[in-house]
Amino acid sequence: MRFVVLATVALILVGCGQQRLYVPPSDGPLATVEFKNEARGLPITVLFYEDGVTCKGLVRASFYSQDFAGSSVTVSAGKPFTFTIDHSTGRRYCRQTFMFTPDQGAYRVVTTTGSEQCALVVEKSVKTDGSAETWVPVTEITRRQYKAPFFQDGEWCEPL
Repeated sequence: MRFVVLATVALILVGCGQQRLYVPPSDGPLATVEFKNEARGLPITVLFYEDGVTCKGLVRASFYSQDFAGSSVTVSAGKPFTFTIDHSTGRRYCRQTFMFTPDQGAYRVVTTTGSEQCALVVEKSVKTDGSAETWVPVTEITRRQYKAPFFQDGEWCEPL
């Protein structure tokens, strides 16, 4: 029995191993994704994955931070980008995982919450004919199901 308990604790510790540091791409077409937390001062956790298709290579961009709002990451354009956002409305805990393929340019992920809801929108910056920057919703976005793998290097999400 003692062996089973020790083995279980060891597996849990392996699963909670050290987080990977994100190394942004340095070549090829690039996109910038900014995360905006408009959740009335509620902290959020932002996770994303080195492999957006399989959700492998978990990178924790923030951990329940109110200061992460306005932070951005550089990602490869033309490749799937998957992210998970965790936040709380006070009475409700929300975890949302989405995937989209950015083109070159700027994007933002905006989270808002009310007393009973969690909302998220992904927008792309568009400039036409020298006009001011406008933001339009990204429509080609896929919701994914978050899942914790048995080991840290496993798949952290799956299609719905």
